[in-house]
Amino acid sequence: MKDGGDLKATQKRLRLKDAEVCAKAGVSMGTLRRVYRNHPTVTEESVNKVSKALEVLRVEMVSAITSQAAG
Repeated sequence: MKDGGDLKATQKRLRLKDAEVCAKAGVSMGTLRRVYRNHPTVTEESVNKVSKALEVLRVEMVSAITSQAAG
């Protein structure tokens, strides 16, 4: 299981809002916070959803920045 602190650090570097991550992952704010804190009751499925959402959002941000710089 990925460390919740690593997920939070990734989000902070990208300056994503929690609401964006929740919407993309399909989880509640409470679940997102439990993932970030590596809470013992958080499921592997939730961690995977949040991790995947952060990756997708990161790719979308990089694509947008790249297209702005090129255009």
